[in-house]
Amino acid sequence: LTGATVYNRTAVAVTFPSSPGADDNEDRFDTRGRVRTRVTYLFHCGVPVVSRLLCDDYLSLRTGFPRAAAEEVAAAAASGDAARVQAAQERFAHASQRLAEESPGFDELNEAATPYAGVVYSVFGARFRVLRAEAEMTNQGAGFTYED
Repeated sequence: LTGATVYNRTAVAVTFPSSPGADDNEDRFDTRGRVRTRVTYLFHCGVPVVSRLLCDDYLSLRTGFPRAAAEEVAAAAASGDAARVQAAQERFAHASQRLAEESPGFDELNEAATPYAGVVYSVFGARFRVLRAEAEMTNQGAGFTYED
């Protein structure tokens, strides 16, 4: 339970964009106005084969550079096998594209309670996928006045 609590302080961010897909973060809302909420979650990919195909290590997500795919290209080049090199380059391109698509969501995790604690997961070779969802609803706020 403690591990999950610590993980979620790194893996969850809640933001309030002004419009669908916007990168800004609203901080003031009308009492009965519309509020858009986005939840971003760093999902741990625990299935070995699936994690290699669909997920990336923490440092690759943080930097946008597909480290494992780059190592595979280097190993293929060292082998001298042209077909292997081409296949590795295609996987590198695919991984680079996936990281580019994940980048906006990963950047939102800077809003998490302890955003950089995730570096620890790199030591263990854990792989992740960024999940995001948005919803808009009427603010249920009450008209309380707070003293300063």
